[in-house]
Amino acid sequence: MVRHPRDFTDYSFGIYWDSWAHIQQVNSHGVDIAKLGERWKTPPMGGEAAYNWGRYKEQPGESPTDTVKDPIHREFFIDTVRWLHCNHVGWVSGYDHDDNEARAGAEKISEWHLWYATQAQVRSTITGLSR
Repeated sequence: MVRHPRDFTDYSFGIYWDSWAHIQQVNSHGVDIAKLGERWKTPPMGGEAAYNWGRYKEQPGESPTDTVKDPIHREFFIDTVRWLHCNHVGWVSGYDHDDNEARAGAEKISEWHLWYATQAQVRSTITGLSR
């Protein structure tokens, strides 16, 4: 996987966006991931939300709990997951699991991941390796 979607565009690498849904990178990293077209059908596309730089409080929120609990942050996050066909995302999973509203919000985000798993054509073998 590569960090910047504009790098190695001639290769079918997956993407690891280390500031998923960050307000200051949606128009750069997000747009560049979208330009990869249907690449999401084979390699992984994902990353982690970032809660430690720039204007993160605008999006994705102040904390993982804020992202999954607040409807504005949650819907923004879900929109980026759908738009970019994200199949994994970290840090946001560190939300407060004892908070019922946060847990319900996290379940809404995970619904997209379940759909993705049924649609993607993820390779079951890696070239050059056998099972």
